[in-house]
Amino acid sequence: MKKGKKLKRRVISVFLVLVLALTMFAAMPLTASAAAPNATINYVNETLENLAPLTIYYVATDATASVYYGNSVSHPDGTKPIQDILTKIFGETLYLSSTSDGDPSQIQTIFIPARPPTPAPGKNDATGAGKNDGSITNVSVDMEYKLSTATTWTPCTGVVINGLAPGTYNVRVAASQAAKRFKSLEATVTIETPAVVLTPVSIANIPLAAPVAGAAPQTTVDTTEYSGTVTWNPADSTFKADTQYRATITLTEKSGYTLDGKLPTFFKVAGAESAIYRSKLKTVDVSFPKLPFPAVNIAAIPGVTLPVTGAVPAKPSIDNAQYTGTVSWSGDPATFAAGTVYSATISIRAKAGYSLANVPANFFTVAGATSVTNAEGSGIITATFPVTSGGSGGSKAPQVSNFDYDLSDKIFTGKAQAVNVNPKAGAGKVTAIYYNGVTTVPVNAGSYTVTIAVEGNAEYSAAEGLPIGILIILPADMAKVKISVSDSEWTGKQVKPAKFMYNGMTFKINSNSVINSLGKNKDIGKGQVNLTGKGNFTGYNDFTFKIVPKKTAISKITAGSKQMKVSWKKVSAAQKISKYEVRYKVKGTSKWKTKSYIPGVSTAMITKLKKGKIYQVQVRSYKTVSKVKYYSSWSVIKTSAKIK
Repeated sequence: MKKGKKLKRRVISVFLVLVLALTMFAAMPLTASAAAPNATINYVNETLENLAPLTIYYVATDATASVYYGNSVSHPDGTKPIQDILTKIFGETLYLSSTSDGDPSQIQTIFIPARPPTPAPGKNDATGAGKNDGSITNVSVDMEYKLSTATTWTPCTGVVINGLAPGTYNVRVAASQAAKRFKSLEATVTIETPAVVLTPVSIANIPLAAPVAGAAPQTTVDTTEYSGTVTWNPADSTFKADTQYRATITLTEKSGYTLDGKLPTFFKVAGAESAIYRSKLKTVDVSFPKLPFPAVNIAAIPGVTLPVTGAVPAKPSIDNAQYTGTVSWSGDPATFAAGTVYSATISIRAKAGYSLANVPANFFTVAGATSVTNAEGSGIITATFPVTSGGSGGSKAPQVSNFDYDLSDKIFTGKAQAVNVNPKAGAGKVTAIYYNGVTTVPVNAGSYTVTIAVEGNAEYSAAEGLPIGILIILPADMAKVKISVSDSEWTGKQVKPAKFMYNGMTFKINSNSVINSLGKNKDIGKGQVNLTGKGNFTGYNDFTFKIVPKKTAISKITAGSKQMKVSWKKVSAAQKISKYEVRYKVKGTSKWKTKSYIPGVSTAMITKLKKGKIYQVQVRSYKTVSKVKYYSSWSVIKTSAKIK
């Protein structure tokens, strides 16, 4: 009975508490949700603006927040970068609510437009180096551009942007608040300078003045294709006589030109002995002849007397302050004949401190002579005198015009080159032709005064040494003639060839040319040499020659029964030959048989020989280099005893 009463009292208490709670809740005023956010879009800065500072915002992509992207706190200034909310938010509708006390506000619906399409600009490259004439095409006034390294964007004013320097540019659609447009992603376009096609330098003649005593050295050169600086050795402020000068020209190509591929002998300098181009350094090494002393300037040659019939020709020694000399007479007569034209050949040599090198042609004079001739720079002078009195010949002195001849310049051939002189109708017979006073026909390069001896006739008197003119034999140009440098034997050291072949003849290098440069020229194979001519040769050229194994020798031949054993001296291992060759034939015949043997052997047994015959044997070696065999000379023939 007591338990039932307690339960009843508890139920009543709970009911009263509930009634009290409901009464209190009903008496409280009801509060609506907070207003929706009023965010706006800043299209230029790509931010949501007009947000409450430091307020938490909830972001979703549907009204029920079933797709919820989390919360984001606004900046103190009431903005929030759109990218900070969601990187892929462009082109979507967002639902935005805020909270300051834990309860969400009403929802704001806001559409975030998509970015404009990325531009696809074209381009026109610059037309050349240093040209700012490139352009970007396929753009519009809605776009902007900048150099990739710049920070400021420039608006496009049309469909083409002109006047651009080469470089990489960024192009994009510009953001616009008025047009409610975000900026696009950036496109990249590179304006390039076209590849420069260089023209090979073609001007071979370098405008460098040759040294002249007393002149100042030239220090620069300039052409339309290249320029250069010049240094001299010795480095004198003015050139001095009796001195040899060398110049080094450092070349620089001008825009659009290149020195690539130029051979060592490409460049030329007037008056130089040689000019060698060094491609790695882009320099030209130039060597000039030794400067002569001041030119002889005493023209009158003393002591030569007029020929007189019956008189003994005077042969005085010429001697003055500048030169000495000797006199010889055409025909070398014991006495002067009557009715004859004579000429004297005067050979002079400059004294110390003077030179004949720059003496002009026909400079000298001789008292009483009808003509005096000399070649430029020559000390050979020919003086022709009037016809001597008396004699059976005519009274007219023969003239050069009475004869036909050819004195055109010749080029050295290594052989004698005579001048043919033939009398015209009525003229006397030519009995002798003299070259610098002698009848020997010249071979070597040089200047030769040509005179003739002529018989007298009814119209013309006789003449001895009638001057015809100057014969010039020019040096052969090494750059044009075909010159073959002869083979050289291996020595283990750098090989310097001693001779070369020209026009079927052999010439020594030390007297006819100078070695300017060499290849390694040590191993058997192909050697190289650059030669500069002198004497009978001029110019320079590159030549190749063969370096061949050293010649060996047969040491012994032992005759046997239908065979013979041949022994020879081995060549040095350093030559690294490929094989030996032994050839043999029956003495008195011309047909050789040849057998090959490996480098390690020095004997060979040759079988199947004819009984009772005597054989002649030779041996040589060869080395194969790049598929080419370089043979030594055959050894001296050695003869066997009679085969048993």
